[in-house]
Amino acid sequence: MTGKPVLSASASENVVFPDPASPVTMTRRPSAEWASLIAASVPHAPSQGGQRRTVGLACAENGGMETAPPELMQRLDHSGHAVLERRLGGEALAAARDGIGPLLDAAGWGSGFDGSRTRRVWALLARTRCMDRAALDPVVLNTVEQTIGAGAQFSLTYATAVYPGQEAQRLHYEQGIYPLPRDRDVMVTAIWALDDFTAANGATLVAPGSHKQARGKPARSEAIPVEMPAGSVLLFT
Repeated sequence: MTGKPVLSASASENVVFPDPASPVTMTRRPSAEWASLIAASVPHAPSQGGQRRTVGLACAENGGMETAPPELMQRLDHSGHAVLERRLGGEALAAARDGIGPLLDAAGWGSGFDGSRTRRVWALLARTRCMDRAALDPVVLNTVEQTIGAGAQFSLTYATAVYPGQEAQRLHYEQGIYPLPRDRDVMVTAIWALDDFTAANGATLVAPGSHKQARGKPARSEAIPVEMPAGSVLLFT
């Protein structure tokens, strides 16, 4: 890998409904075919001193305007993930890098599952306007709506910087935070690449088809890096 920072963005869409047994708003998942994909969001890369290795941010999308291409929906159904290339570019991409960098530089180190060589900035959309274009991307929003239904809302937004020496997260279902069976979805995640994602610099790992497994987890050997150019977005369920 190189010493060049690698920037990314992730988004999770949720559908909410009132739980009749509780005043607390609960989340629900749609259909079995959209059960969540296994993903490792902090892949391993060899340490190179104190240089930053990977920067990521997670935003959640909301609503829908444009129609997602049929091939995109087919890809999501078949593999559980899909990439839309170069959705951000030029000034928008530069502004995202410039706006997120200082926030991450000022953030403290993480711990536990997040990683001790990782920095995160939470509630990102409340702290900067630099990712508004990504968060409101009409094709992403429509993809979310087609996948989990109308009424999706932001789940959480955050920026992540993964530094050299950070070990990979274990393979996990993003939707595992919800105590629900895998025959339904509550979430679509979008990871925006603000720099090129490559296998060498620690691109996000996914296990194609694992979104259709009723139980268990795929072997590490089944996971592949999602390589994509800067400005692209990875969508997975």
